[in-house]
Amino acid sequence: MKIENHILIIGAMKSGTTNLFKTLIEHDKIIEPKIKEPHFFSLDEKIIEENWGWYLKNLNNPTKLNYSIDATIHYLNSKRAIENINKYVKNPKILVIIRDPIKRIFSHYNHLRKEGGVIENRDFKEIYKFASKELAFKNLKDTENRNLLNAIRSKKIIENYYNKSYLRDYCGAPFDSNFEDQNRIFKYFQNSSYKKYIQAYEKKFPQKIKIIIFEEWIHDSGKVMGEIFNFIGLKNEKKRIKQSSQKYETLIPQNKVYNKLWSFYLNNHFSQKIVVMLKKIGLQIFFDKLRKIIFKKPKLSKEDYIIMKEILFDEYTYWFQREPITKKHWFF
Repeated sequence: MKIENHILIIGAMKSGTTNLFKTLIEHDKIIEPKIKEPHFFSLDEKIIEENWGWYLKNLNNPTKLNYSIDATIHYLNSKRAIENINKYVKNPKILVIIRDPIKRIFSHYNHLRKEGGVIENRDFKEIYKFASKELAFKNLKDTENRNLLNAIRSKKIIENYYNKSYLRDYCGAPFDSNFEDQNRIFKYFQNSSYKKYIQAYEKKFPQKIKIIIFEEWIHDSGKVMGEIFNFIGLKNEKKRIKQSSQKYETLIPQNKVYNKLWSFYLNNHFSQKIVVMLKKIGLQIFFDKLRKIIFKKPKLSKEDYIIMKEILFDEYTYWFQREPITKKHWFF
């Protein structure tokens, strides 16, 4: 029942995984799946057994001559995923791309904030000033989880984001979801604690995991892509393989008034239809100008960076020692 020639991009969220995915599927031997992030191996074994055919169909790769790919970012911090990949994938090619932990957190936070506060409605400082630095440093997981519960009680975030209907709504899956942690998307610091997750994968899959430093990849994509193709076992066809040029810039409303207007628009289908119609009759330039007025590109402050880096001191120390290239890129 095991599948072969399978590539898995397991994370980390907001670290260039979509760009990496789009680059890889340009290769003739890597087949684009119907759904980029099926979350399948994060589910329990019963659901996997009953819906194995659905997963294979999604991979869109009926022969063993090509490589299939699954780019589910939450596999990185899923214990189930480790066990399920080991059981159902023969000789997996596991890719994990990591970036400066704090810049990843900031990007992650603003990715959720761009929905007008519907998903995440906390001020940025609220996500890290949940305890004294000393307490957070000693027991980061518990302190962040308590902060998360407080945010749920005060209705500043959506509870159970990954609920049982998530995959039905997201990709039309014919089964309910039962993820280990329905609120994992709000655990910013835990999602940036790469060390323990990667070590767990390396223990289960020695020599089968390739770590990519996001900043190095951006700086010298040709070199890094060559290493990735070599790891997978594919020829680096440089004439046809280029790094995806698509950029994913996150913009958020300028102030609370614009935030409320944007939230209203996102939750009002009639308004969205009106805007689409107006764009079709020649008002695209007007809406482009309006977009520049309403939205801004968020900026991480040096103060926030320094405080958060103290909380993640161990994480930075580990990667500075293991991957010295990070010293060159991971700073404010």
